[in-house]
Amino acid sequence: MSKLKGNIDYHGQALAQRLLHVLIIVAATLGLIVGYDLQDVAVAMYLFGAGFVLALLVCVPPWPFFQRHHVQWLPASSPTPSS
Repeated sequence: MSKLKGNIDYHGQALAQRLLHVLIIVAATLGLIVGYDLQDVAVAMYLFGAGFVLALLVCVPPWPFFQRHHVQWLPASSPTPSS
């Protein structure tokens, strides 16, 4: 569980957002098509809900693949007295 502890970097945030959008759109499209084919709104909602839960499980925890590009901070500079 210690690997899931921590923050994600900026590239990881962009990847998580892209994954979230793709998974939600795929789940909604799949739910719409299957629900329309079976003429059952409940099936469409269950598929969309399952896709939403999958998207949450993939995007919310700080998985290690979201932490590949660590931010390199500049060294602290000494303050210069102003005259």
